[in-house]
Amino acid sequence: MAIEVYPGRHPNFDITNFEPLQQRVLRRMEKMFHLTRGGEITVGNQKSHYRYALVKPCGNMRGILHTDREVLVVFSSYAEFQPRSIDAFDHILEQSSEDFRIEKVARILISGDVNIGKKLRVLFESRPDAPVVIPYHYTEFSLGTSDADIVTRVREFTFSRDLFSMSSPLRSELYFYGRSNIINEITSKLASGENFGLFGLRRSGKTSLISGIARALTNRNGASVTIDCQSPSVHQLRWNELLRQIANELKSAFSVKHKVGNEDAYSEKNAATNFAEDVRIISKQAKKEFFAVLFDEIERIAPGTASSEHWNNERDFLLFWQSMRAAFQSTSSPLVYLIVGTNPHCIEAVKLFESDNPLFGNVEKRFIPMFTPEQISEMVGDLGGIMGVEFDLESQIKLFQDFGGHPFLTRYACSFIAKSAKNRPVTVDRTLYAIGVNHYTTESDSYVESVVGLLKEQYPDEHLMLEYIGQGDVNSFNLLAQQDPVLLEHLSGYGVLKKGLEGTYFNIGIVERYFSRKAKPTQLVRAEDRLAEISRRRNSLERSLRSHIKVVFSVQFSKSKRRESLLSKLIERRRGDLSGVDFDDLLAEGASPLYFDELKSIVLGFWKEFENSLDMSKTEFEYHMGVVNRARYDAHAKDVEDHEFDKARVSLSELEARL
Repeated sequence: MAIEVYPGRHPNFDITNFEPLQQRVLRRMEKMFHLTRGGEITVGNQKSHYRYALVKPCGNMRGILHTDREVLVVFSSYAEFQPRSIDAFDHILEQSSEDFRIEKVARILISGDVNIGKKLRVLFESRPDAPVVIPYHYTEFSLGTSDADIVTRVREFTFSRDLFSMSSPLRSELYFYGRSNIINEITSKLASGENFGLFGLRRSGKTSLISGIARALTNRNGASVTIDCQSPSVHQLRWNELLRQIANELKSAFSVKHKVGNEDAYSEKNAATNFAEDVRIISKQAKKEFFAVLFDEIERIAPGTASSEHWNNERDFLLFWQSMRAAFQSTSSPLVYLIVGTNPHCIEAVKLFESDNPLFGNVEKRFIPMFTPEQISEMVGDLGGIMGVEFDLESQIKLFQDFGGHPFLTRYACSFIAKSAKNRPVTVDRTLYAIGVNHYTTESDSYVESVVGLLKEQYPDEHLMLEYIGQGDVNSFNLLAQQDPVLLEHLSGYGVLKKGLEGTYFNIGIVERYFSRKAKPTQLVRAEDRLAEISRRRNSLERSLRSHIKVVFSVQFSKSKRRESLLSKLIERRRGDLSGVDFDDLLAEGASPLYFDELKSIVLGFWKEFENSLDMSKTEFEYHMGVVNRARYDAHAKDVEDHEFDKARVSLSELEARL
């Protein structure tokens, strides 16, 4: 049971070590906090000096700051705020031997800059993953300041932050949840000389995990460099050039004096031997027990998915990994590697270009697990608490059920829920949860697409399996799973699907909804259904286009000129046929006498008036309208070939999106 602490000051806290203005702040602070420790620090080349205090929130302040840990308070006496004042927090935490007792997210800055609040708002607008720093000018935290004003400032800088909607990879531990076990497992494997492969869909936290592993390796007398394979400066290199770049990055990372071999030393003939020797010397000079090379986005240099042709269809991948394996297997080698990507095909293939795959059987494979219910509760509890949004137990359970423990999809659901709250602090119950999730699901396709989109681009068989099961075509799903069991292994490993007693099912409800709402794959649509779909969508598009033309003409032309302008783009015979029809009837949504091709001519004839509202080029519009107009297969009672059906679907979708 935690010991209750009360406002005041620890006997060993010497307030006289602080400047007079800082003492006034501390005397006001000890009415709401328990002051535990103090200190000072110098930061940066300019030797900026800061004093700091650690204070434990008491009473209501524990709930307002959502923490029982000590909160770090930094004093910056400079009249002009500089971002390095924020760096002081991290330097203090790095030097602390008891940093587990200190609150990492919420921090307090007492500044001499009268505009500190405004400047911090601007600074953190571009840094969504930054800590929550609550700023006060010295005069705003004094004996004359009311509790209400102090609390208002806390809520102003906590409630305004959306800590759930961070989409960039996390480079620090600040908002990093649920991954300590897998980080410890991988670092243990690497430290013991075992290579490892880690795989997961987009937005599963791969890059954030790499950063966490790199930090953890330093605690085991190891070191690492990260190779971002999606960078052109990596995938455009030939295999021997990449070996030399890795050697140079190792040298730079550890500031050793060894001179890496020149281009001649790294010729195709000599690169493997000289790479192994360079790594051995660098390791010895750096006094590290081992080096880990962490490859991110391995697909970008893997056959079949690489971003440069020589990795895709030539032998660069094979020769590169033969060299890496040789360096790894050499006597007393300090080298290990971690391979991170979406799909593990590159380590599962037995043969590459008729040669043995040097990665097959030499890299342990693991998929990034989904969060457990406990990890979901911890994440939403910590982040939501700081924002003034507390999720009740039922809501936490629903989050896990609806989003399957996927951290990215869960966080964004929480973001929508938080935005749906009219006031804060608030406790999310089933009613607020339903409102927020309903808003989320109306816009969720783009979030799901960002997770599974790479499968469609580079692993179409896996994407097709999701389409099959999403459309209820269990027979086709099972047939593909039997033909290639690895596909189902991958989809289960990603956490998208789960195997039950009687079959396979979606683990993430929002992904199931996404695939169930998608048009059936072309292979699954029968001939009569193809005709029906094209006819239905073309008729709907035609009605939308009439309505759109009517709106644009009503805005762009006076009432007296609308009909005349409209008819001017038709052939003379048709103008005569329609001489007695007024403007509204010409564009009646359900009973217009105008043909589909005539609607196209009207828009193209007045393109200047339409281009802004359609958001596509004139050429694109003309092309897609032509495709749709020619797709009148129902009128000719002819079957629609696969490529014709796909082509019509694309053009219909493009025009529907604009209208």
